[in-house]
Amino acid sequence: MPVNTRYPNIPENFRHEMKKARLEQEWSLRAVAAMLKLSAAATVSQYETGGRNMSYERAVQLRDLYEMDFDLPEPDFTNAPKVDRRRIRYERKTDPFLVLVDGRVIKVLAYFDMGPIKTGVKI
Repeated sequence: MPVNTRYPNIPENFRHEMKKARLEQEWSLRAVAAMLKLSAAATVSQYETGGRNMSYERAVQLRDLYEMDFDLPEPDFTNAPKVDRRRIRYERKTDPFLVLVDGRVIKVLAYFDMGPIKTGVKI
């Protein structure tokens, strides 16, 4: 199972139980966000209200944090929407190297490998 894939069959009552457990422990959204190392408390609120989907890993992390006795079913991706893989991903190269340009030596600290050049494309 890929990491950070959205949890398609999250139980309906899990979000409600999650919020209930947080309020019972008297934790603020900001405190929970800090414990999960999230940058915004709004993310936790969106998890609770259903405004944002969480990964299976995040659901397990929240369940364990709140010490909830809740059985989470394994993710079922059979009817999950397909992921759009048309996004271009560039591979970042971080090892510095030297290049000779117009008789001068230039040290390149990092560059991005953008793949092969397509014919007819102007750069």
